Amino acid sequence: NQGDTNQGLRHLLQATKLSPQSVDAFYALGLCYHAKALPGPALEAFRRTLEINPSFLDGYLTLADLLAENRRWSRALQLLLQAESLFPGSSIVLGKLAAVLLHMGAINEAVDRLREQAALEPDNLRPTLNLSTITQLNQDWSSALEVSQELVEKAPERWESHYHLGSVYEVLQRVD
Repeated sequence: NQGDTNQGLRHLLQATKLSPQSVDAFYALGLCYHAKALPGPALEAFRRTLEINPSFLDGYLTLADLLAENRRWSRALQLLLQAESLFPGSSIVLGKLAAVLLHMGAINEAVDRLREQAALEPDNLRPTLNLSTITQLNQDWSSALEVSQELVEKAPERWESHYHLGSVYEVLQRVD
């Protein structure tokens, strides 16, 4: 409902005036601007959260997402690398870094981040699925086979595991 968004925006602007050091107020303001498809003001609000608190992980992630949505890959990468240095071993940072690196054509670096993410979260199938997809798209069939076999070992009950492995075998059959 547009009226609710406009009212929310009005109150969030008031909150930032009353408490200009409130990370929560500026973060919510950024989300509201984003919901209204106003990327410029949203970027400014999210930047402000990081000025107030340079260790606010959600500020890095959301700002990087918004930059990536607007195809500002270099700036998104820069922010995520900062987040990676502040939050070493953060799985979500590694996943977002991999996505941005992939969009920038840095496939090997994206694969490295996904491998690191998969090692951090062995029960999370998403990084391994992404690795399988990337190795297949890159036509690195030996790696694709290895990763897809790992998928089936990790999650034999998931159709995606068998789909990925079956796809690799199908291609290898045609290549031979």
